[in-house]
Amino acid sequence: GICRGAGSADEAHRLIAAMDDIKPVVEKIISRLSDRDVSETLAAFVARMVVYENPERFRLDKPLTPDSMGELVELSARFLQQTDSPSLETVKMQVAFDGAYFQHHTELEKARFKKEKRLQDLQAAITAVTSKSAGDFEAMTALYRQIFTYLTVHAGCDARGDGPVQREIAAALESVFPRVGLKSFVALSHGEKAAQLQELARLIMGIRLFNAEVGKGGEGLDDVPGLSRTEASNLLSRVNGLLEDVREVCQQYSDVLVYAHLGSDEEPREGVGGRSWADTRSRWRDELTNRRQFAAYLKSLVEEVHVSLEAIKMSADAYAHEIEDVKRMVGARTSVPKEQVYPKFSALAGLWVSLQDHRDRVASR
Repeated sequence: GICRGAGSADEAHRLIAAMDDIKPVVEKIISRLSDRDVSETLAAFVARMVVYENPERFRLDKPLTPDSMGELVELSARFLQQTDSPSLETVKMQVAFDGAYFQHHTELEKARFKKEKRLQDLQAAITAVTSKSAGDFEAMTALYRQIFTYLTVHAGCDARGDGPVQREIAAALESVFPRVGLKSFVALSHGEKAAQLQELARLIMGIRLFNAEVGKGGEGLDDVPGLSRTEASNLLSRVNGLLEDVREVCQQYSDVLVYAHLGSDEEPREGVGGRSWADTRSRWRDELTNRRQFAAYLKSLVEEVHVSLEAIKMSADAYAHEIEDVKRMVGARTSVPKEQVYPKFSALAGLWVSLQDHRDRVASR
């Protein structure tokens, strides 16, 4: 049947990937319905639904023959040509639900991949510099500039600008890793340089996050701990409210169908909207199926957002704890042993990134 559990990124990905298996069928369906807005995903979904619902006509373990392909196209097109059809709307809802999640997930992954590729390229160039260049002033200047570029890309801004973000990163870099440290840096192994560079990025981010908390910097950084908690809570509240409304509608449909079945010994001669009584009851059952499917998606969404919200609360509490620890360490002192405070900055950065991931996940739903 068309009712099933709500989708996931992996499920949606399999749905899209599976289109290649029946690409000729999909192309014929779309060509047949050129006057309608039928996507490849919807055509593929319906074609597979028709195959699964008609195992006596279509063998899953054998290729389609020309005749069976024609029949599959005909049955799929007929289903998609329905007007005012709850069954078709249920399928469209399922495809839209899975597809929207997959699309948002893909867009996020593309953006992350692009950033990671840029960071990897910069890291490769930085770690390739050896101790042979330690005495070359221009080479060391260029290396320091590359490290600065790496940090700005990590922060999601343009190294060529001269705004408050770039200036804050430059000041933090000079404080944590002054230029005189380059000679020691280039003497490290390739792996050690890569690890130190990544740790440097976390430290700089942690410093900027702390600056934001005390009102002395952090330009361009969202209040991710606060925003992620608020957005997840608001979404959970809205979806819970909608779920209750849909469940009430489902109960009303169920009550009407039970009454229609048991309420009278004689069936009415006519149904609703000019339909026969049998067609009317069939229509109501299809509409109930549609609402139940919607409720199933909403319930799945509630569960997912609830899990995300609990994880957000834990990470946000840990973030607040780390912030308070750093504030106590720093106090009114002008300097703090780096062995004490650096791990705290690194932890802040890790928690902030984790919270941003949760925020993205909530936004995708």
